[in-house]
Amino acid sequence: FVRVYLHYGDLDGGLLNAVTGIPEGLYDYGIDKNGSTINYLGSHAYYLDCTTNTARTSLSSCVRRDVGDGLDLYWHNINSMLSTLLVAEYFKPSLDFCSKVEAAWSSSSSIF
Repeated sequence: FVRVYLHYGDLDGGLLNAVTGIPEGLYDYGIDKNGSTINYLGSHAYYLDCTTNTARTSLSSCVRRDVGDGLDLYWHNINSMLSTLLVAEYFKPSLDFCSKVEAAWSSSSSIF
């Protein structure tokens, strides 16, 4: 999405909505937080089942689903998940994800 958006532009705002909206929904519904602080090694969602509003412009609700193994997001995928938040903030700075990701990476429980 990002490469297409940067090189070719957007059509009716759909790509920008995806690049910012998907991470925003992930932060709201899928990331384990204490208030607004991301719990780096928390129980982050592996699979979300979401419902949109009638205009399909935002998420109304999301439910965590199990894919059959009873596990949350694998730890080696956490940095990739957090990087999607950084990409979203690049295009929509008002999301303020950078400081949240930095705090998560700076926590004593982070793995690199």
